Amino acid sequence: MKRNLTLIFIFLLSLSACRPQENQAASEQDAASLIMTAAAATAEAMGITLEPAEPTQPANPPTLTPAPTETPAYFVPAIVLSGNLNLRAGPSTFFEILRAFPEGSQLTTLEMTADGAWIKVSANDGAQGWVFASFLDLSALEAALPIADWPMENTIYGTVLDTDGEPINAARIAASIETEQGEQRAETASTRDGNFAIHVPAGLNGPFNLEIVSINCDSRVAETQPDGSCTAPDHFALNWRQTVYLPQTQPVRFTYEEGAAFLEGQVVYQDGNGASQILVRATRQSDGAQSEYVTPQGGEFRLPLGEGDWEVVAVRFMQDGTPLVSKTYSYQISEPGQELEPLTIPYIEIINRN
Repeated sequence: MKRNLTLIFIFLLSLSACRPQENQAASEQDAASLIMTAAAATAEAMGITLEPAEPTQPANPPTLTPAPTETPAYFVPAIVLSGNLNLRAGPSTFFEILRAFPEGSQLTTLEMTADGAWIKVSANDGAQGWVFASFLDLSALEAALPIADWPMENTIYGTVLDTDGEPINAARIAASIETEQGEQRAETASTRDGNFAIHVPAGLNGPFNLEIVSINCDSRVAETQPDGSCTAPDHFALNWRQTVYLPQTQPVRFTYEEGAAFLEGQVVYQDGNGASQILVRATRQSDGAQSEYVTPQGGEFRLPLGEGDWEVVAVRFMQDGTPLVSKTYSYQISEPGQELEPLTIPYIEIINRN
């Protein structure tokens, strides 16, 4: 059983191997996007029911009760699955790195964040800190870890919902801030209930640039593209970027709308081959909502559009960040299910307009 559980966690790790070691919070298979506890990721995959970390007492306890164990069930060894795993002073990449552990190091689990993404651990020499959960083998866990009591005044928090109020899981949210040391950045993913939280060191108050940067492949609204990336093909964001100061006065709310119609097409070179890495962007005139798609190899795109008037452009970014923009195509969506003619955007049109 332990071998099978370990293989599951190694498989989760392999999905994120193509991303940089750190930002570790950008793992494709983010523990936070699936579970409320790190232990539950293993348990769910194997059909195991975990006991709570603090068992509730029966209404009428028996006269004789077993003596409590000296070591809680969640104090177990966890093996580092990836070399140079950073131990941080707090549960996000905003916190300083205390040290790094090589692959195979054994750490003791202590507690975790509410989303299960970060786990507090203790090293053999007594050093304590926080590591990213997806880079640990947690197969020895037999009880859910306690939830760390992190101050809300040092937490960026919010939710990702659709227009019906239903939660959207596995939306990746990034927070960044400019400091004297340069830009600092941390990421997380929304949980099954749509909530997200990014913990911040005391004294770092903002302004934070907060935005949705991607959709993980395990989101209920996601679809995997031929190039391996994932998009939300049937939804577009009504709002996806905000500025946040701490302490927050209310949760951040990001909202997605389901498309009423869909604009499909292709960006093509003069020889007829599709142009990849072109941003096709539709903007609704009434509220500024945007629907975007980056063309994969082949140049095809598919944009969900809600009711209203839309303007569509194709954009190619130069190496210095300068955008080259095509002419504007206009669409009016008046009812759900409205059919749109496929749109072909010549690549030459993009570069000739600038």
